[in-house]
Amino acid sequence: GAWLSTAATMERCQFAERLGYQGILLIAPWYQVHTQRELYAHFKAVRDAISIPIMAYNNPPVTGVTLTVELLERMARDGIIQYLKDADSDPYALARLKLRLGERLHLFYGHDNNALGAFAFGATGWVSGTANFCPEKWSRFVHTCIDEGDFVKARAQWYEILPLIELATVGQLGARPDWIAVIKQGLQLRGRPVGSVRPPMLPLTEDVAARLREVVHQLLPAAASLAL
Repeated sequence: GAWLSTAATMERCQFAERLGYQGILLIAPWYQVHTQRELYAHFKAVRDAISIPIMAYNNPPVTGVTLTVELLERMARDGIIQYLKDADSDPYALARLKLRLGERLHLFYGHDNNALGAFAFGATGWVSGTANFCPEKWSRFVHTCIDEGDFVKARAQWYEILPLIELATVGQLGARPDWIAVIKQGLQLRGRPVGSVRPPMLPLTEDVAARLREVVHQLLPAAASLAL
């Protein structure tokens, strides 16, 4: 829950709590780039307005601002946040928070391209986009990392799923990655049509769609009979 103003964000989060939500995923207000002091005040105001847990959502490419390690540590120690979804592709911040906070803050990696490193650093979980249409391989990888702690085995599983992650997270010819279109067409390939992306986003080009079909079929041969 978030909006451009603190007051509107508080109102929406209170409404969610009345509906029975068990927690709030709270991103920094976007458009205006706020200082760390302003962000602390924003998160604290929302914390004071609701009683359910807050997962801070750090997504610098979307908001234009980074929730720094220092800010996140302060908010965790002050009881403002209990969870973190970190969508910065570099999981090093998770390692720094783990060093400072131990188990005080539950750390979730919120990007797709370096989950192996995030789990090695001690992440609690992974919020993955590509897992939506290939959950079998992804859940096996997470189980190996968290429940077994076998990172030699996990590394082999990681390189098995990496071609699909690379397709979703690395843009073609320097362009923005088409990860939403990849997820939607991947779901269609698995027999779960959810429609196309909404403009101004565009569907995948024919060559990327063909590559997606090839990669998914390599991971899950049973999907080969389904049309993209």
